[in-house]
Amino acid sequence: MNSTTLSLETVEARLEAGIVYVTLNRPDKRNAVNAQLLRDLVQAVQELAYRPEARVLWLSGAGPSFCAGYDVSQTANADTRSQWIASEEMAKAFAQIEAAPVVRIAQVQGHAAGAGLVLATLCELRYATPDAVFAVPELDFGIPFSMGGMNSLTRYIGVTRTADMVLNARRITGAQALAYGLVTDVVAPEELAAHVQAIAEKLARRPSVLMMNTQVSLREAALAHTPEGKNDLAALFLSRQDPACQEVSAQYAQQFRPKMKSQTPF
Repeated sequence: MNSTTLSLETVEARLEAGIVYVTLNRPDKRNAVNAQLLRDLVQAVQELAYRPEARVLWLSGAGPSFCAGYDVSQTANADTRSQWIASEEMAKAFAQIEAAPVVRIAQVQGHAAGAGLVLATLCELRYATPDAVFAVPELDFGIPFSMGGMNSLTRYIGVTRTADMVLNARRITGAQALAYGLVTDVVAPEELAAHVQAIAEKLARRPSVLMMNTQVSLREAALAHTPEGKNDLAALFLSRQDPACQEVSAQYAQQFRPKMKSQTPF
């Protein structure tokens, strides 16, 4: 069976039998998103997910977590221009993933927080363990929930529950996420990978034209339900320059630094 493999610094990816396997590979940082991971993720998607034989993109995380959010150590001491560029790069990377002509599946275990939650919502199908944790800790960290996350989350769970998760930085489990409509199904940890594999293989066998047409229709239906919001990078950038937000961010990071191996907003 033909297979194409990419071994990048922070991402493992391969295309085999119509399935593009993409694994975020910073397990010691709970796969927190940094500049290198964004570059590797875009490269993997561009080189594999846009090939004619690709049907499905299976997104997962190495180690105990899917993605614990953006690695804020990337911008902690960055100048204004660097912070803006970092935000733009993330937005472009997410747009690249969302535009890929394949069905996207997220396999979520451990944490899917902040940017990690947004990444999961870019996928049409999301499978999680019952004890997975979904969270939006941005306000606690002194920044707004951005990258289109507000609209995506509202689209799947409604305004009231989105407000609770964002304003109260409420964490929900995979089981609660299923009840909310945020995930497609919950699966026992030891069965999750095999379950997603079976789904991916089934989808990869379907005719390509039929899959692409259905994917476009799903996207149109989603946007009709909750249209895309305005560009929210300006709000994110402004908060990073605001002294009060900077103080909140510093206090939050100091509070959790002894407990964490990485500086993520979770």
